[in-house]
Amino acid sequence: MLARLDVRQPEQRLFASRLLQVLAEVGMDTALRAQLADGAMRYLAPSRSSSRAGGAATGAEATFDDAALPREHVAIALRVAVADRGDAAIDLILARLARVPDGDRRAQLVGALAAASTPATRGRVQALVLATTPDAAVGAQPARTDEVVLRRNEVDDLLWAMLDEARLGEHWPWLRAHVDALVRNGASDLAGQAPLLGAGLCDARSLRQLRETFATRARSWPGGERTLAQAVAAVQTCVALREALEDSVREALGVAD
Repeated sequence: MLARLDVRQPEQRLFASRLLQVLAEVGMDTALRAQLADGAMRYLAPSRSSSRAGGAATGAEATFDDAALPREHVAIALRVAVADRGDAAIDLILARLARVPDGDRRAQLVGALAAASTPATRGRVQALVLATTPDAAVGAQPARTDEVVLRRNEVDDLLWAMLDEARLGEHWPWLRAHVDALVRNGASDLAGQAPLLGAGLCDARSLRQLRETFATRARSWPGGERTLAQAVAAVQTCVALREALEDSVREALGVAD
């Protein structure tokens, strides 16, 4: 499957990458995910033979095996590896982050960490986000700690990736507990945007928690009250749609109340 999606025509690459993402991350195709994870692990830990075959790469570039994956598949493969291979993939990513100074490679590595899929690996990523704040030791933290410290803009990027609609519920309690530390550790404009981190919630209980978490804080953040109103409106709309469609969906699926 992966080989068939390795197309050379530029106009087909975008479609192939999108199809790959749907099959691997929405359809959860087991065989395809295994291929992607294997490729990502080779990409992150090139063997000596692959390094020699790749030419005279040095420094940060020598830490990757570009022959392991088509360039347009790297980001997807890294996310799948983090989700399915857990600590082994995260260890390799953190080792590469310690050597990669800038550029697209670093952004792909940071973004992939958001795909952590178990309580333990999510805890590692959460602790990494908090690593440079005075509150890093607040609350339950995993036994292991990682020394790699993210840059301020990377904290923001990773947060938004961690808190997309597919993952928000898993991180929401942690976000509520550490929102002040996260705002201090993020880029300068994160405070005003912070309420939008909860905009993907979709139940009445979380709506109440969103208001409780940000109502007072938003008054002291630039644009905070406006973005809180936007987040609340987004959640209210989702809750209303969910309630309106719930009965018809149950009926269509033949599910009893």
